[in-house]
This record gives sequence, structure tokens and C-alpha cells, in this order.
Amino acid sequence: MSQPFYHNYGMNILLPDQRSHGDSQGKIITFGVKESRDVISWVDFVNAKFSPKQVIISGLSMGATTVLMSAGTPYDANVRGIIADCGFTSPWEIIASVVRGRGLPIFPFVPLMSMWARIFAGFGFREYSTLEAVKGIRIPVFFAHGEADRFVPCHMTEKVYEICGSSDKTLFLVPNARHGAAYLVDRCNYEKQISQFVNRCL
Repeated sequence: MSQPFYHNYGMNILLPDQRSHGDSQGKIITFGVKESRDVISWVDFVNAKFSPKQVIISGLSMGATTVLMSAGTPYDANVRGIIADCGFTSPWEIIASVVRGRGLPIFPFVPLMSMWARIFAGFGFREYSTLEAVKGIRIPVFFAHGEADRFVPCHMTEKVYEICGSSDKTLFLVPNARHGAAYLVDRCNYEKQISQFVNRCL
């Protein structure tokens, strides 16, 4: 989504770099496992500094996975919704999917990588998952994904959507859109869907 779209709603935007990205500290990503805890810290920071009445959390790709995983920890009452575009189900499943896509066998590569992640980054690929986190979500959630995504398969978002515990959840799939491109391919309908979602949240 574009920043002007949200600004038209009178919304302010916090755009932090995830750990190991941009100006943030760290040298290792954890596929949302530890990053999800950072989301809670960002919400605490925003609430302490600005005291907003309403907050919507949004993420794209690993950012989508991160915000969904963060929902496993109870949010403050002013967090009203989550927008997750082309996230994956778990570190294990996305890495296995990429390994298969390279024509390599899951065993021994993925178990070895998970072992290295445990040793060098302090987390395992099966330690936590989006599927585990979303079961208890009670706030509205908007899921989007491009059906032509060859990096994060669309069926991952469909699976998370099915398991999500929210009674207000939306699944928006865009034909012919590749990874992270749903908004670019179908901007008009994407903005229409998000407008309806934001209106319900706020």
C-alpha cells in the first residue's frame, strides 16, 4: 500500500526497519520468530510516545509473517487490525519450499540449516509459526496474496486464513500477481478492499 493512501485517512505511519535491515541493529534474520517480539516493542513505543486511539499493524512478505506471529502475544486494546500481504506459514515451510524450488532435497539441507540457526541465531525453524500464532487472533485481519507468487506460495496465506481465529477476516487474492505485487497488479480493488477493512477497524 502507498503512504498517501493511509495519509488520506488521517493516519500517521511508523516505518521501522526490521532487525538486520536498513539502519536497525543485528546481523541475522529469524524469519519472524524474534522479529515478532520487536513488533510488540514498536507498539509499546508508539503508545508511550503518541498515545494513539487506534493502531493498525501491517506487513509485506516476512513483514506479514512477523506481524501475524506478533499476534501470539496479546496486544494493547488500541490495536484494532492486522494487514498481512504474502506472508508464509513458518520458517521451516518457507525454507523447505525454497530448497525444493532449487531442486534440492529437504533432507539433509533444511534440518542442517535449522541446526545452524539454533547454534548461531538462537532459534529453530520449528520453534514458532504463523499458524500457531493466528489461532487466538480476535481482532480483524486482512490477508492478501498474489496467485502467481513463485517465492511464497499463495496456498500458505490460504492456510493461515483458514486457521485464523478472528471472526472478521478477509482473504484477497490477485491473479497474475507475483511476490509482493498484489497491490501493483490490482491497485483499484486492493484499495477498495483495504478501505472497507480500515473502516471496519476504525
